[in-house]
Amino acid sequence: MTLKSNLNSRQNVLVLLTAAFLLTAVIVNYYLLPLYDRFVSVRLIVNAKAHKEARLARNLKVREIVDEQFDKYGGQIEQAESDQIAMSNFLRGVETAARYPGMRIVNLKPLPVISEPTHQFLRVQVSVEGKLEDVIRLVSSTGRARTVTGLESFSLRGVQGTSRVECTLKMRTVRLMSQSRHGPHADSRQELLTRNGG
Repeated sequence: MTLKSNLNSRQNVLVLLTAAFLLTAVIVNYYLLPLYDRFVSVRLIVNAKAHKEARLARNLKVREIVDEQFDKYGGQIEQAESDQIAMSNFLRGVETAARYPGMRIVNLKPLPVISEPTHQFLRVQVSVEGKLEDVIRLVSSTGRARTVTGLESFSLRGVQGTSRVECTLKMRTVRLMSQSRHGPHADSRQELLTRNGG
């Protein structure tokens, strides 16, 4: 009888272990794994939304900066006059900036205008000759000038037989098309924001 009761108790333990295993498998497969999958998918959605929100916050910051700059410089970069007058004014501004004591303008010429639907880039090439420190001062000041918005290229070479150098700069400025030529400022501002990822 003891052997039979030992067998029954072993069978009972096996039956209980099997039942516990099956119950655990059912709970894991039908409750815990779906909950875990849902948790992971919700976490991915939250991370994606947080990333999108951070990107939108950066875009709003860029928009604020663009709005501030547009309000500050809009009147200066809007082109109300003809292309020839705008180019003439830009050339005059570059010529004035390049007139340093002890420096000589070797060449100053306009380059082809790059036109976009809402704005255009006026481009000039200027060559100056002078002492290296004066040329460096000129290049540095053109980067801070209000009329120059970009330096496309820069080359420097020594003038044979002297301690002077010749520097050739290709510079550009941007001009927004005026309301009379291409609709309201908001279109130009929106175009700038779109190009900056806004």
